[in-house]
Amino acid sequence: MRFIKFLRVPVLLLITFSAFSVLGNETGVEGVVVDPKNGNLSVLVVDTTWPGSGWDIRVMRTYNSLSDHVGYFGKGWCSNLETQLFVLPEGNALVVECGAGQAVLYGTLGEADDRIVKAVNAWSSDVLGEAGADDNLRSRLMYDHLLRWKWAKEKNVQFLPEPEGRLYEYGRGLNYLIKTPTGHELYESGQVTSFDSEGHLTKIRDNQGNVLLFNYSGGKLVLIEAENGLSAAVERGENGLVSSVKSGAKSVRYTYRNNKLILVSAPDKTIKYEYTPAGKLSSYSKAKGELVKFKINGDTSRIDELAAAGCLQKLAYPDKIDPDGSYRVKRNSLCKGKNEADETVYEYRVKINTLGTRRILASSRVIAGADVVDVNYHPIYQRPIFVKTVSDEYHYTFSAGGRVSEVTMGQVSRKYEYDQNCGAISHVVDDRGSFQFSYDAQCNLSRVESPYGQLMLRYDQKGRIAAISDSSTGKAALVSYEPRFGKPAIVESPGLGKISVSYKADGTIDKVDSADGPSVAMSVAGIFNNLVDITSPATAELPGVERSQIGQNCRCSVESFFEPQ
Repeated sequence: MRFIKFLRVPVLLLITFSAFSVLGNETGVEGVVVDPKNGNLSVLVVDTTWPGSGWDIRVMRTYNSLSDHVGYFGKGWCSNLETQLFVLPEGNALVVECGAGQAVLYGTLGEADDRIVKAVNAWSSDVLGEAGADDNLRSRLMYDHLLRWKWAKEKNVQFLPEPEGRLYEYGRGLNYLIKTPTGHELYESGQVTSFDSEGHLTKIRDNQGNVLLFNYSGGKLVLIEAENGLSAAVERGENGLVSSVKSGAKSVRYTYRNNKLILVSAPDKTIKYEYTPAGKLSSYSKAKGELVKFKINGDTSRIDELAAAGCLQKLAYPDKIDPDGSYRVKRNSLCKGKNEADETVYEYRVKINTLGTRRILASSRVIAGADVVDVNYHPIYQRPIFVKTVSDEYHYTFSAGGRVSEVTMGQVSRKYEYDQNCGAISHVVDDRGSFQFSYDAQCNLSRVESPYGQLMLRYDQKGRIAAISDSSTGKAALVSYEPRFGKPAIVESPGLGKISVSYKADGTIDKVDSADGPSVAMSVAGIFNNLVDITSPATAELPGVERSQIGQNCRCSVESFFEPQ
């Protein structure tokens, strides 16, 4: 889920000292991008963040040009306030995380696809429609999970019972979902997310007991509550769309015309949106006044041009797909100060999986001048199994359930094993040696044995790093936190010195100081960062393990190239 919990082990301290400053992204990544795979325009906006001692409360919206979804903020927009669970007709479950623009399928390991096939094939032609039309519909129902759910609801089709026991994330087998007397609970990355019987997000709880609550009235979200009295009220206008989100004296207001979002007013920014007569986003003004404009193909709803950040991008799509499932897209980018446009060519090959339940990306190639990147994808997990660049080759091996078990980079191999209770990396072996990782009862990383040191990590009651030490060198770092936002206030290396961090009223960093002088401060920062670096084989993002985005509600997959908009 995309609500922010500050400082768990994978995030570490987010403190990097450069020219005696603290760097960190506290507002999320905002931006606009066109996916050449399907021509979808995606706009990510973080309206505001209210810092908390356990969880932050954040309002994050995503616009997708290929989406017909009408959510809390109008057509095409979806938000992290709308995360929802759907029990599908075949008994699988789908969790739609709107803020990130993805939908994740959960089912019994090895049986999720089989259930879909059996359910759809069981629906007679009388229900599916006339012969000839039913083949296309049958195919779409196989791979479009939300369409299958909506169609079965409309046709009053009998839903199959959910499987007993755990439902695992499709293609990964790491996160899992269980049914409860009141709904469902999702277990992922050291937190439990609860949904009610209608699929509404009701609570997020971490291993340290920090809780974020979501309260509804008439099926609509009205209040979000966190620790220490932090809360945000969600208000709606007569059109049922969100008109404001408010916490204390700080609020964000939303204005609509014909149920389309046209103005966002926040204390630190104002954003204006304009739309085509067909209701597609055509431009918006960013917080600093920069205008971002798009040219949309009226027949396909794909983005032909994007003007942003001083650059004009033009995309050229094929009229049809080759018989073998291959197609090519060209992108030309001309930026201010340049006389010639940069051309990038994207080549894709798609195919139907063996059960016919989804179209999958088999391979891709990106050509940008002399740089060429080739990628082959796993037929189930849809993550890279082979990546080749001009200078390097990477091979990825996945275990049953979708965890990376080995990565080979040229002549170097790195093997991974996982802790059965926490699902985190427990053992890494590569050319540097063996790294062992142990976890406490709350699944916090507690011990590291490596060729570079033997670390012990201690946590406070909130699950934040309180101390990290290396028994082989005697080096250590202690961390204490300020109470209002729960962020680091003092980082100390015993016998060397301290660093103090102060914050503004909105929780952003105000000043970094040290009574011991800048040279000592840099030394303290260096010790801490070196200690943290030893944990990197367990905490760093693995290449190729990003969550696959299957059956997105915005249809931002290769499917959108094959289906009429």
